[in-house]
Amino acid sequence: MIKYKYAYNSHKKIICIDEVSRENSDNNEKYNCISCSNELIPRIGKQNKRHFAHKVTIECNGQTYLHKLGKELFEKHYNNCVENHIPFWLKLNQQKYCNCLDTEFNRKCYLGMELVEIDLTKYYKKIAVEQIEGEFIPDLKLTHNDPKNQIFIEIAVTHRSTEKKLDSDIRILELKVDEESDLDVIKQHEISEDNPKIKIINFNRTEINEIKTAANCDKEAELFIVYKSGKCFIKTLPINKIQSERSRLRYSTIFSSIKSQFFENHVIDAYRQNLISKNCYLCANHAKAKPSWDILDQIDNMGKAIYCYKNKTRCNSNDAIECIDFRFSEKKMNEYSFKKITHN
Repeated sequence: MIKYKYAYNSHKKIICIDEVSRENSDNNEKYNCISCSNELIPRIGKQNKRHFAHKVTIECNGQTYLHKLGKELFEKHYNNCVENHIPFWLKLNQQKYCNCLDTEFNRKCYLGMELVEIDLTKYYKKIAVEQIEGEFIPDLKLTHNDPKNQIFIEIAVTHRSTEKKLDSDIRILELKVDEESDLDVIKQHEISEDNPKIKIINFNRTEINEIKTAANCDKEAELFIVYKSGKCFIKTLPINKIQSERSRLRYSTIFSSIKSQFFENHVIDAYRQNLISKNCYLCANHAKAKPSWDILDQIDNMGKAIYCYKNKTRCNSNDAIECIDFRFSEKKMNEYSFKKITHN
């Protein structure tokens, strides 16, 4: 025999078996099935789980029961929230960013996803059951002053929302219901994207910016730095330490999480901004030093990425600042200008 937790009472109101006591079950109160309308009997003994059972064994569609129950519970609880100024929460996952680097470096740091709470009753004061909306008939509809800003509520028992409905740009909250307990979220006044039974469709997602000051940010960043001496480096520094370097810097820029340029491209950009005048990458006498397989040679020449044809030796690109043989070459500079890095 099918067992249900909910039924209609004699006033056609939905009642939960937990609300039925021995006293009010014996005072000629009648209960009827939400699905088939036949009479139900409350079973509230101490041995078995409390439930409503059909008085006469019949064929009753449990899926129809869940679908009708979901619609009526949602309408009942939502209207109660509106009338009594109780929030009915929609919880959306939004991308969260820290924007303390936005002004200076035009960069936002991704901090992950965060659930944002929206009280639906502040914007949607009315709910309608199976009201036609264009070519669709949603299970329920939350109405807004702006007719383009409605929300469909779908209680998905046997059928999910159609592709046509999903592609319509209409906002949809779909609750997959396989058993009565899936409807508890309605009584809790909370539709959350963290619930695997809930799909939230066609809602705009706005960024959440967490405003911090660089002084309080310990996240590390990779920077291209030009010191006042004219020397160029790539350094990894905590954001809150960059400020302490300011007095020594002429220029700094932060890399994105995926590097877009080689070091030499930044050198050329610095030259074009009149931040530097000398660097081996700008010199006609240079070539990139070939890597050596000799361990001792690697140790001796650590950091020396340039081979100088003039002096027949390896050097650091910043050695050009003191070099009397430096000879600027537009041709050499153009060789690097459009090189892009092809790996992360």
